[in-house]
Amino acid sequence: MEIIHILVYNMLPLIGIAALGYWLDSMFPIDVKSLTKLTFYIILPSFIFRSIFLMPFDTGMMVLFAAGALLFLLHSLFATGIAKLRGYDSGMREAFRVGTMFSNCGNVGVSMITLIYSNPPFIKGPEAPYHDAAMAAITVLLILMNVSVNTIGLYLAGKGRMTARDAMLMVLHMPTLYVIFGVVFCKWLALPVDTWFVWPMLSMAAKSLPFIAMVTLGIQLHRTTLTWFNPDVWLAIFTRLILGPLFALAIIYAYGRFDPLTSQVFLIFSAVPSAVNSVMFAVDFDNYPGYATQVVMLGFVMSCFTLTTVIYLARFLFPIPMW
Repeated sequence: MEIIHILVYNMLPLIGIAALGYWLDSMFPIDVKSLTKLTFYIILPSFIFRSIFLMPFDTGMMVLFAAGALLFLLHSLFATGIAKLRGYDSGMREAFRVGTMFSNCGNVGVSMITLIYSNPPFIKGPEAPYHDAAMAAITVLLILMNVSVNTIGLYLAGKGRMTARDAMLMVLHMPTLYVIFGVVFCKWLALPVDTWFVWPMLSMAAKSLPFIAMVTLGIQLHRTTLTWFNPDVWLAIFTRLILGPLFALAIIYAYGRFDPLTSQVFLIFSAVPSAVNSVMFAVDFDNYPGYATQVVMLGFVMSCFTLTTVIYLARFLFPIPMW
């Protein structure tokens, strides 16, 4: 019954929104590039600014940031070993590494955490006591993911096809970096941004992230032809969805001092499917774009089952006190 509850309240809403995007693209000519630009340049920066501004800075969040970086490292080392065993060329090796290191945290991860901790059993009457703390934790991991995928991920995807200077110029064009510096500066000066006229604008844009992101993913699903029998695709999906949570559990138990809520969020974060950005990078650099698309899309489909299981395990292994 618990697994069915998770599937109904946490997974089906995301699938339903993605299905709307799939249907919309089948009925009308959608300009997905404009939708993506809207997300990257307005909605996601607004979400990150608002979340960081409301997030208290403490050592626990820095430890979580380090745990996320360690998870990336474990994925990278494992991907390198698999590439050697499978005899991948350099392009395929980096495509596999990007597909397993970086997750779709901005789409699936944030949406999932929002749904989980604003629905039963984590609500008390009209209130959601754990929601803000859970969002603070996923925001730390989202910042790490967003910065990493747009720097390290970008470099890996274009490795051998761009210089270090070109890679740095690409990084400097990412608005998220400037948003992070800006909000830290505002907090340092104790500026009351939440009382300014721009705050409602930021809040409305930030709250639209889960919906817009999942609609965009549904559109991309409609434009992708899936094949089910590529062993290298399934190896990447297995690494991302199954080994990822095992790596996260090892980190959680090795550290031993995460609170139950942080442990839950980190474990769920580790089971999120591959980043959509990896497809865009692969297309831009012509580095196995078909393979990258297969990993992202089939991984999203399979995560409906694996992520549901990981959410259940997170509640079972790290129970949160209830009222």
